[in-house]
Amino acid sequence: MAALNSTLYVSTYHSFLKSSDGGISSQAIGSNLGLPITSLSTTKSAIFATNNQGLFVSVDDGASWQNITIGVGTNPVGPLLALDNLEYAGTGQGIFVSNDQGKSWTSISPKLPVPDFFSSLAIDG
Repeated sequence: MAALNSTLYVSTYHSFLKSSDGGISSQAIGSNLGLPITSLSTTKSAIFATNNQGLFVSVDDGASWQNITIGVGTNPVGPLLALDNLEYAGTGQGIFVSNDQGKSWTSISPKLPVPDFFSSLAIDG
């Protein structure tokens, strides 16, 4: 579950929905994304979603989605975390951050041990 402005985004195993009235009604989005959505996050201007096909971003409220590549080669993306206009992604190659809606990513984990896969990310404060 994630929110962007006043819109709520919810993923289930079988659907990906958005609601702009606090959950009273919803509409399906992301029909071109494979389900299930495994991680969901929003910055001030974009929605990020992961599934078993990769990482995707939408800058038009979920109407269209673009596949994003992080790192080198096939790199599975796990947990997502947003803070202001920064998007963090845990991958099989470390933790990466983007400040431009996912167009470019910088590794921020050169001194962190890289496990097989990150399972969660959190920010204190």
